[in-house]
Amino acid sequence: MITADSCFLHNEAEVAAEVMDGDAVLINLSTGVYYSISGSGGGIWSFLASGQSLRQIADSVAEHYDVDPDRARADVEKLISRLLQENIISIAGTEANEDIDHFPSHGNKQTYETPELKIYRDMSDLLALDPPMPNLSDIPWREPNDLSSDIDKK
Repeated sequence: MITADSCFLHNEAEVAAEVMDGDAVLINLSTGVYYSISGSGGGIWSFLASGQSLRQIADSVAEHYDVDPDRARADVEKLISRLLQENIISIAGTEANEDIDHFPSHGNKQTYETPELKIYRDMSDLLALDPPMPNLSDIPWREPNDLSSDIDKK
């Protein structure tokens, strides 16, 4: 169960991620499914990957963007739930990283765009790595629709 103090880890063994022009681009190397997170997604992804808690991430979003703190928290929580369903992140406990890099401040609050996870399954057969790239451990192939069974086990 996700709480305000839940912290998360990027599934680095299976997911490659990069933030470009404010959007996060992710590829699940075991399924070949790729994703983008638009809106405030790039910043949120950076906080998720660095071990911040849901509360810390939502507070930073509300601080940086022109958005109500309750809406920021609801949007971040919804995004986190989707990322957990896709096995992109996992719950790491409640020991948050206290070294917080807030969004860069430009004086005024930025216009808020709801973070949206877009899922692209159309090229999964082509993007799944077989054999894995150098420096990556063996990644077992899983069908994209088999991901829900992994979540049920947790």
